[in-house]
Amino acid sequence: MQTATQWSSSNARPGLFGAAPSELVAPRQQAAHWLLMLLLLLGLSLWAYDSFQVGAFMDDAQYAVLAESIAHGPVYGAINQPGTPGPTPFPFGFPLVLAAFTWLPDPLPAMKLVSLFATLLNVTILFWGWPLLVKGRPYWLRPATVALLAASPLVVGNTRTVMSEPIFLTWLLLSLVLAAKSAAHPRSILYPVGLGMTLTLMIFTRTIGVAPAAGMALVIVAQRGLSAWRTLMLLAAGAFVLLATVIGLTSVRWQDMAPHEYVNDLFNRANVPQPEPGTAAPVGQTDGAAQTEHPSQSLLPVLAARASWAATQFVKHTRGILIPVGGGEREAAVLSRVSLGFLPGALAFGVLGLVIWGGALLAATRSLSPFVTASLLGYLGVLSVWAWDSPRLLYPVQPFLTACFLVGGYTALRLGGRLLRPGKPHVLWPQAVVIGAAALLVLASALKSLAIVDSGVAAGDVTAGAAWLRQNAPADAVVAARYPAPIYLYAGRKTLEYPSDGGSAGLRRFVDEQTVDYILVMPEFAWRNDDGVRAYDAYTAQTLLPLLQQGVADGEFALVYTDPQQTMTQVYARR
Repeated sequence: MQTATQWSSSNARPGLFGAAPSELVAPRQQAAHWLLMLLLLLGLSLWAYDSFQVGAFMDDAQYAVLAESIAHGPVYGAINQPGTPGPTPFPFGFPLVLAAFTWLPDPLPAMKLVSLFATLLNVTILFWGWPLLVKGRPYWLRPATVALLAASPLVVGNTRTVMSEPIFLTWLLLSLVLAAKSAAHPRSILYPVGLGMTLTLMIFTRTIGVAPAAGMALVIVAQRGLSAWRTLMLLAAGAFVLLATVIGLTSVRWQDMAPHEYVNDLFNRANVPQPEPGTAAPVGQTDGAAQTEHPSQSLLPVLAARASWAATQFVKHTRGILIPVGGGEREAAVLSRVSLGFLPGALAFGVLGLVIWGGALLAATRSLSPFVTASLLGYLGVLSVWAWDSPRLLYPVQPFLTACFLVGGYTALRLGGRLLRPGKPHVLWPQAVVIGAAALLVLASALKSLAIVDSGVAAGDVTAGAAWLRQNAPADAVVAARYPAPIYLYAGRKTLEYPSDGGSAGLRRFVDEQTVDYILVMPEFAWRNDDGVRAYDAYTAQTLLPLLQQGVADGEFALVYTDPQQTMTQVYARR
């Protein structure tokens, strides 16, 4: 069995990769490359740093609210709600990092800095920790991978938000480095204890962190056999000390640790992604109605349906994050007119194929750290049985997918050269082609990162209506809104989400039982880069607004405010 200390550059076989390991590049040159990448990332991020309002993107406002509950609340939860804070599906890891900023007069801009700092740290850890993650490969693979990460529109966009992806990747990279250090120093105490802490922070930042953590633990057991118990005990000690400290000093409780909602989603037989209209359902699925009519059916067909769905997402989003230009509806329409409509799909399959090919070669030649391999397989394995549909789910593994893609492209070129001209080494020109392609992708990614649309234009002004409530509503007022978390942040009033179904009687019951004083109606936060058209969600447009307008006529409600810039944003007060 291969021991922990046997994985080194000496046994990582060069094979088709060529030479030029990092040891041949002067430290000053490496430092210059690292600084250039930090400057690239900083320049792209700060170019339109204020273009994202906290609350307009995914779950960012929820994290800010939960951070406040850790710093000031009686218990961990949705402190924006009146009374006892409500439960939340989000683990405490990221809000814990944000909690200190809630003491500032204006905490939201400072919270955004966490994502920027974490991304700068990720670039640093990936660059300088590379020899612990990838060994015996050409030096160009390191700066090419890190530069593509630094210029990625997905990565740059997240530096302007309050989202957990950057800090999750920080904990993952730190865990991989500490795992490698612990393997190289089996008698160390600090490395495994520190690893236990970073793994715990990773798991409680995003629950899917359990998958890479389990992968690393399995590698430790496989490498050390019966002697692994000592390392595992030190890991558990580090995790326990961290959790006990958090529980002792904050509002987080032991019962907040269990990810009930995520586990329920994983094993919920009704949680099957629905195909878009006009497309075929995933394998094992007929339609949504059929899915809910048989709740007792086996979980296996559900997992098969999710796996089929996940396969399409891997094809679509792997191409999107590695080649972040083109691939849109406009391109597909143009190509279809010239009978080349198959090209976008073929390119997407080709990119994923190169990733798989490069990853297999890195693993087969033992170039990739076993901790990286196990973490990558664990993370992607969970995504394979999860109903996901966003490229941000690939954010934590983007650096490794990028490296696999570059290696796959390089080896494919070398193999092609050998087939066309046998007997030739075919080293320099494939390397030059891949480095040139990577440089072009960095340039294209940087240009796209500079063109990120302002959230106020694409999704609407989050503060519309909230500023009026802050100035005019009593301090103890309760506001019902479609998006309660961001309204709480900007209005400073307790908020609830109004019902998404039901008629007049249900609305009156909700208002009475929850003692609602105001109802804020605003357009849906739908990201529309092209036209910026604002629209209400179906319930607000078809049910809530007519009920409120009838309530105004009957004297139950009064329209007290209409935003002059965004007239669809209105505030109704209960009489």
